[in-house]
Amino acid sequence: MKVLFNLFCFSLLIVSGCKKNPQDSNYYMNEAVITGFDNRMCACCGGLMFHFTATVDSISDHDRLVDDKNLLGITNDTKFPLTVKLDWTKSKSCLGNFIYVTKVSMR
Repeated sequence: MKVLFNLFCFSLLIVSGCKKNPQDSNYYMNEAVITGFDNRMCACCGGLMFHFTATVDSISDHDRLVDDKNLLGITNDTKFPLTVKLDWTKSKSCLGNFIYVTKVSMR
């Protein structure tokens, strides 16, 4: 019985070590595809149009990044679509499907 208990504890230890670590610099919340610029003229417009590659919470298929596009290294000459990995939070200043990107990596 003690052998079975030790085997069970060892199995739990191995399984718990296989989780993704959000502190890891290679870990990102989501993957997304940037499809182009948002050229509308409004208070929160002017970011980048993109969609997540997997459905996330209540975020719809097309959202806008409210970041400065230059921070991502994107210029008017950039060819779209671009696949990226990113961390984000919901925007507090813009209502609707706007996010603030906290970390991004081009793929």
